[in-house]
Amino acid sequence: MATTTIAFTVPISLGRAFDYVSNFERMSDWSKNILSFKKIESTPGFQIGTKLWIFNFKYECQILESKYPSRLVLRIKNRFSESTETFCFYPDPKGSDTDTKILFTSQMELSGFSKLFRSWIYPKAFENTRKSIRKLQEILSQGKVLGARNFQVIHS
Repeated sequence: MATTTIAFTVPISLGRAFDYVSNFERMSDWSKNILSFKKIESTPGFQIGTKLWIFNFKYECQILESKYPSRLVLRIKNRFSESTETFCFYPDPKGSDTDTKILFTSQMELSGFSKLFRSWIYPKAFENTRKSIRKLQEILSQGKVLGARNFQVIHS
C-alpha cells in the first residue's frame, strides 16, 4: 500500500470548503483525470471514468463517511486498485477566522496484474493526485495568491 498526505490552506469557511469538495459532480473541475461522472441509482455511490497516462479506467466510488463540515472519506476501486481518500477540514490556526486547513490523505493498494507495475503506477498516480489537489486549492482560493506554507506534501 502506498500513502500520500497533503495539507493545504484555503481562504474560505469550513462549510463552503466541505460543500465544494463533497459535490462530486464538480470533481472534473479540479481533477484533470476525471473524464466522466455517473450517479449510481439507489445507492450513495457513483462511477467515474478516469485516465492514467493513455489508459482509461472506470471506478466505483462509495462514500464511507461524511461528517459535515469536518470529514469526508471515499473508497474508490476497480479491478486493478483500491484507494481510500480522506479529506479532513479544520480552522487554520495560523490564518484568519475564515481560513480552512484541509488535510488530504490517499491510500492506494494495487491488486492482481497491476502489482507488477507498482514502481511506475504509484509515482504517476500520486503525481496526478498532487496536481489535482493543488488545482482544488487554487479553485477554492478564488485566485488569491497563497504562500508555500499553504501547500505541503507531508508523506509520499
